[in-house]
Amino acid sequence: MSPLLADDVPFIREFLNCPVGQEKEAEEKWYDYWSKVDFSKRYDIAPR
Repeated sequence: MSPLLADDVPFIREFLNCPVGQEKEAEEKWYDYWSKVDFSKRYDIAPR
């Protein structure tokens, strides 16, 4: 599991509450968002 930050919560909520019929767009945003996250930096700051 990759560390999640409080800053991620609004995006995750938006994804989970996407309107019916917009799932494809929400999924594209999902992959785009997570592809830009530097997980190596997160492991340095997140408790294990």
